[in-house]
Amino acid sequence: MIDFFSNQQTWGVCQDPPRVTTPAVTTAPPQVTTPAAPTAPPADTDCAAYKAAGHTTSGVYTLGSPLSGVEVYCDMDTAGGGWTVIQRRQDNSVPFDRTWVEYKHGFGNKNGEYWLGNENIHRLTAQKDFRLRIDMMDINGQERYAEYNTFRVSGESDGYRLTISGYSGTAGDSMTHIYSNNGQRFSTVDRDNDDDRERDCSQRHAQGGWWYNRCGTSFLNGNLLRNCGVHYCSYSQGVVWWNWIDGGGELTFVSMKIRPR
Repeated sequence: MIDFFSNQQTWGVCQDPPRVTTPAVTTAPPQVTTPAAPTAPPADTDCAAYKAAGHTTSGVYTLGSPLSGVEVYCDMDTAGGGWTVIQRRQDNSVPFDRTWVEYKHGFGNKNGEYWLGNENIHRLTAQKDFRLRIDMMDINGQERYAEYNTFRVSGESDGYRLTISGYSGTAGDSMTHIYSNNGQRFSTVDRDNDDDRERDCSQRHAQGGWWYNRCGTSFLNGNLLRNCGVHYCSYSQGVVWWNWIDGGGELTFVSMKIRPR
């Protein structure tokens, strides 16, 4: 007699189906890729170093050594780009009748009118050889420029003396021709270093700072005049570039910028 109930697989006995274990599915969080930062310019930096590192947009940049943390406007478009703007006049929004200390440290708005500061200009031009470019526009909208192959400013103990030479361009040479600015110390309304024994050139020229000789034939820190009319008014109070066309006319825009040679 067969015992149907002694076998573990006896028919009629209800059993739970075998459990099927499913491995847990884990989803890794998506990887977040941070874009690589632009290549940092070398420690001895200026706008030309930013341009060499691949920055091609004109605008305000922060410099490294020797001007660590100083903001400047970089012109990446004009004549190959890489120009560090040290001065800009365009709308009279910033007064330029300033003291020695103000011209030393700089003033203004880097997106508008400003002076970078004599100490900053000195520290930049002391590290390597620079050239200067000056872009100008007159009241009729005509544009011209002047370039100088050598541009350097000494330290404060030497009066921020200017070394400039090697003119080329379309605006005429108003800085190294007659009454040359080369070798001149900087003058302000409260520090007269010019060569004119009869007049204080800063007082005469809208109380702006400059490398005056016997006042001279260039002065880019005056007022931007509109239809001044009288030549003496333009020369004594305005932005002056004597060799612009025939020595007359009024400038409505000027920008000084430097780049390593």
